Amino acid sequence: YFMKGNSLDRRVKRTRKQLRECLANLLKEKKLQDITVKELTDAADINRGTFYLHYKDIYDLLSSVEDEMFTKFLSIINGHDDEKNMHLKFNYLIDDLFEFINENRDLVKILLGPNGDVLFFNKLKDAVYSTVFTNWVKRLEVSSIEDFEAYYSFAAAGFIGILSHWVECEFLQTPKEMATISKRLIIGGFHSINKYLKRIENAD
Repeated sequence: YFMKGNSLDRRVKRTRKQLRECLANLLKEKKLQDITVKELTDAADINRGTFYLHYKDIYDLLSSVEDEMFTKFLSIINGHDDEKNMHLKFNYLIDDLFEFINENRDLVKILLGPNGDVLFFNKLKDAVYSTVFTNWVKRLEVSSIEDFEAYYSFAAAGFIGILSHWVECEFLQTPKEMATISKRLIIGGFHSINKYLKRIENAD
């Protein structure tokens, strides 16, 4: 019975992975609302009955992908709460995010493809701000909360751009290389804007 359970679980995972990979490929060519279940199941070489065992429709499949990604994402951004050193905490967070993205390529391709869900990434951006940066701001000697929030929105959009580039390049660089690039840009940008704001304050 145990082996049968494991076998069934593997089949379920394999089927869902096939559907996600085919959805990602179809989303390169058309919008979600233009993709039919038949088109998706034909591409995945799965009958429609099997699809409906897992999902109600295409939108349910996308919702499942987003829910899974969001849950995993939250576990990552909350994963270093015990780390008191803010610099180390940030480094660990970025490293873990790129490892997570690399391990979930089929899901990320759906969300970051040309017809992905922009609203989902706004949800991620808000989650990071509310669970991470609101706590960090107090300890980072931020000159202006309003200006920091503007910079955060700018950095978050840039970070999504880096991820999109990585997906378009079929994950050519390693997760470590991408994390290093991101950290340099985000940290460098933060220090630059904070110094600039302090110079303005001193000038006044």
